[in-house]
Amino acid sequence: MVVAFHLTKYLINNSLNESLKAAYTGGFSIDTALIRINNDAMMSTDQSKSVLLVLLDLSAAFNTVDHNVLSSRLIDMLGLPGKVLG
Repeated sequence: MVVAFHLTKYLINNSLNESLKAAYTGGFSIDTALIRINNDAMMSTDQSKSVLLVLLDLSAAFNTVDHNVLSSRLIDMLGLPGKVLG
């Protein structure tokens, strides 16, 4: 949880955070996310637009990630300093 806190703080301070994500964000929950998805889908169908929802379960994804590669990509792509990843 400490890593999530520091990573979230860094992303917010550097305007790199996703505004609609629910995880690790105060005032948001899975309920908030589901309400948003449901509302967007209903509004689109009311406007005769197609709706496609793709769900991915990435809960075990980090079990197969090479952490050295992940760290170097976070540094290269997001500019995260080593102390955030430490």
